[in-house]
Amino acid sequence: MKDKLKKYSGISLALGGVFTFLINAGLTPFMQIGDSGVDVAVSNIFLWRQSLSALTAIFLFIGIVGVYERQINKAGRFGVFSFLIAFIGSAMLLAQEWNQIFFVRDLAIRAPETMLALDAGKEFALPEIGSIIVFSFFALGWILFSISTILAKVYRKKGPILIIAGFFATPILTAILPGLWGMTLGNAILSAGWVLMGLERFRSV
Repeated sequence: MKDKLKKYSGISLALGGVFTFLINAGLTPFMQIGDSGVDVAVSNIFLWRQSLSALTAIFLFIGIVGVYERQINKAGRFGVFSFLIAFIGSAMLLAQEWNQIFFVRDLAIRAPETMLALDAGKEFALPEIGSIIVFSFFALGWILFSISTILAKVYRKKGPILIIAGFFATPILTAILPGLWGMTLGNAILSAGWVLMGLERFRSV
């Protein structure tokens, strides 16, 4: 049973990478970014995207536990710290996506004028600040965890290097390429890192 759980954690992380790519290649580029937040939130593509994003967060949440379990004896204090940040960041991401599905979309349907008022504000609204905190925590956690994984020398370097590169490449490519295609390409790099690390964890059992 224990070995099966270890294998499942590897599969889970790999699926998190696959779903990240599919979401950003198959759904995100086709969201109407020029529309108001209300129009986006009430659309079917938003519902599908956020639902699959919540599932992806669950895959990453489970996957990181199995990855860390294999290197726990060699990760040291930095490994413990980085794991906790990434673990909490993944949990926060799940909460964020869950909120988008069951609160933001419902708000857009039931009280669109309230959501429009929030979008029209000159200052950041609390939900926007919350999103920034979540994604910053999530990205920082996985970058630190990937660095600790490289230092532990239990896994091959390619997976964690791609994860780090993906987090840095996404905002850069988003600024360079038109529309949401830069984000899509950056997330493809990130996804490849999760897939490689997950498959290695799966094969190590």
